[in-house]
Amino acid sequence: MSAQDEIPRIGEELEQARRGLQETITKVNYTVKQTEQKLSPEHLIRDRPVMASSLAAALGFLLGGRAEGSVIAAFVFGALLVGAFRSGSQRPEF
Repeated sequence: MSAQDEIPRIGEELEQARRGLQETITKVNYTVKQTEQKLSPEHLIRDRPVMASSLAAALGFLLGGRAEGSVIAAFVFGALLVGAFRSGSQRPEF
C-alpha cells in the first residue's frame, strides 16, 4: 500500500476518533451536571427534609452548647434552613 492510499484511511480513522471523543465528552459533561444537581444543598434539603432539619438541629445544639453565641448560632442555622427551603419551593408570595 502506498502513502497516497493510506492518507484517506488515516483521515477517516482520525474523524471517527474525533466523533467518538466528542460523544464521550458530551456524556461526561451530562453526568457531571447531573451529579452537581444531585449534590447541591437545595436538592439535598428538598429530597431529605427530615435529615436536613435533624442536621441543623444537631449543629445548633453543638454550637449552642457554648455560652457565647448560642442564640446567634440558632438564628443563623434557622435562617439557612428557611432560606434553603424557600429557594426550592415555587410558592407565590402574598
